[in-house]
Amino acid sequence: MTGENEMITFNFTEKDTEYYQKWVSFYPKFEKQGFRLTLSSWSYFDPRPQIVTSVSSLLTLCLIPLLGFYSLLLIPFLFFSWGQLYISLPYNTKKEKCEYPDYGIMFYSVDGEIPNHLWIRKGFKGSTINFPWAQKFWKREVLLKTGWQQGEDFWDSDKWGDKVKKETHPYVYTLKSGEKQLRTAEIYEEKRYWRSWFKLLVDCRHYIEITFSDEVGERSGSWKGGTIGCSHQIQKGETALECLRRMEKERKF
Repeated sequence: MTGENEMITFNFTEKDTEYYQKWVSFYPKFEKQGFRLTLSSWSYFDPRPQIVTSVSSLLTLCLIPLLGFYSLLLIPFLFFSWGQLYISLPYNTKKEKCEYPDYGIMFYSVDGEIPNHLWIRKGFKGSTINFPWAQKFWKREVLLKTGWQQGEDFWDSDKWGDKVKKETHPYVYTLKSGEKQLRTAEIYEEKRYWRSWFKLLVDCRHYIEITFSDEVGERSGSWKGGTIGCSHQIQKGETALECLRRMEKERKF
């Protein structure tokens, strides 16, 4: 079917679409998500509807009706995913946008290895169910010259700018070419707290917040731009400067 007005076509030739010659993409690896079965009305700059699932999800669906009561044994398999499948359907919606409506459910992970949320999609809207072990952000503290202070408006430089305890240090970033970018890094300390298991468990993470004097990284000067600021987690017993020096050795931009 090749008529201009035909919507169903198996001869999809939109070369501006990255995977226009592929109808199925398969990735044989584990992902930080669990069960997934979603259908999007079209996909990322691709007018074809797309089903996204995994081999492990399909196997779980097939086994549930066969096992009856014993299908409860499959619950652990909802929390890991192997063999991602992206299946494009032979229907040209004539819509090529970066945002698209999708429908279905998926388990996914935020800041962890085990999925901690159930995501229910309904077009451009949806809802999220948090599992008991899911961490929910609680509060933020910043180290001032007078000590730690809780708050949420530390972005307000007029209010907090001269009160925050800041340090300024030289920072050297080495590009792949061997060229060195000489920058100044302004840093301050911040603690962020999350709660889980019905707010009974508290997880505190200690960071430095960094602002560079100029762009850093391989994309510096390009239209994408380099990095001008970031966070890095402080390890136990480490000072803010020691954390910055470790980041200087380890982190790539």
